[in-house]
Amino acid sequence: MHKIYFFTYLLFFSLFAFGQVNIGNGRGAGNLWVGNHSEKTFEKLKTTSTNFVLPDICNKNELKDIIESVWTFNPISFITFDELKSNKEKYISSDQINIYIINTDYTVSKGIETVGYFNKFVFYVFAYKNVHTTKKGEFDYDHMDMAEIYLSRDMLYAEDQEDTYCLRLGLIKNYFQELNRRLTNSQNLKMNDGIVKEDKLASLATETLHIPWAVGSDIPDKNRENIQKQLDKVLNAYEHPYKLISYEELNHKILNNEDFIYLNENQFSKFKILTIAKSLDGEMIYLNVESKYRVKPSDMGKISKIISKSL
Repeated sequence: MHKIYFFTYLLFFSLFAFGQVNIGNGRGAGNLWVGNHSEKTFEKLKTTSTNFVLPDICNKNELKDIIESVWTFNPISFITFDELKSNKEKYISSDQINIYIINTDYTVSKGIETVGYFNKFVFYVFAYKNVHTTKKGEFDYDHMDMAEIYLSRDMLYAEDQEDTYCLRLGLIKNYFQELNRRLTNSQNLKMNDGIVKEDKLASLATETLHIPWAVGSDIPDKNRENIQKQLDKVLNAYEHPYKLISYEELNHKILNNEDFIYLNENQFSKFKILTIAKSLDGEMIYLNVESKYRVKPSDMGKISKIISKSL
């Protein structure tokens, strides 16, 4: 497995960023937009089996239990990355798909100048075609990007032992529920299309929206007043009930099968991805992508207006 590295950094005020789901024909690293899968492609996928490659994390057995409990799309097996790498002929074929984490840093260049940087920490769903042995006796194939679950490094946390890390599994559960449901129903999920399910958003007129957030422990006390003012501006634009919760509590509540609705924000390169989802089944009822940074009062005001107009 690609080794997962954990980085600590100063965290300025932000809504806590975890990840998002993208289902469609991938167009390469750094490209958030995907093309549509055809109905024929979805039907072909339904005839395959899935190999889920367990990452080398402290709670991989718990991850296995969660994926096993929500995955009904096709038969699923669990393997290690070493097994996949050492026996490609067994696990790569046109009637199998593989799901595994890729953790890669990218730079964006303009001429000889580096103009941007981003990390791609992603669960990829790969299918395969043109699987064959070359004239030189080498195993060869073309892979197809079927779906992606974008994660953030905030989903990693450290154990007491050095170099031992774990994934926060609550949101992983919800992401794979959404992925499983859409693959089963032959539905693409293209971030640039957005989602606004007004009938379900209407419940937030009276139901509490749970909002995860964090302030880094490294922030000096003298800056916390300014951070609080920024937070107040963002939240004051939302005119319906809400509750701030920690990321630990959010994950615990999802894993405990509590029924609630939560806001989720992620930054991928220059794109801010904002979603609202249901905790029991991971259904996204709101999705908006903009070329901006951080959640702003206008984001919360927009959501608030949609809820009010849905009544």
